[in-house]
Amino acid sequence: MSPEITNAENLQFSVDSVKWIVLAVIGVYSWWIGKQSATNLEVASLRERIIEVETKLKNMPSQEAIAEVNRRLERVDANTEATKEALDTLQITVNRINDYLLNNK
Repeated sequence: MSPEITNAENLQFSVDSVKWIVLAVIGVYSWWIGKQSATNLEVASLRERIIEVETKLKNMPSQEAIAEVNRRLERVDANTEATKEALDTLQITVNRINDYLLNNK
């Protein structure tokens, strides 16, 4: 074999090797960029969720406001109970008057 053919074969082998190395590097780079993109999308999604939770928390009533609502509900409940008792008494009185009027025509 002549030295030129050996050099040409070596050169061809080197070019093929470089092609495979470049393809491998491009493949790894593409995979890495894809992974980074997925990570960036996940971070963006998490940011949106955090903003949504913060907005909901900001609009939630405080413990003091809930305690005030509970106090007012207790007062409303007491007033309703008192009104019910008064209406029950009034109902008894109306029934007695009705019975009297029906029996003494």
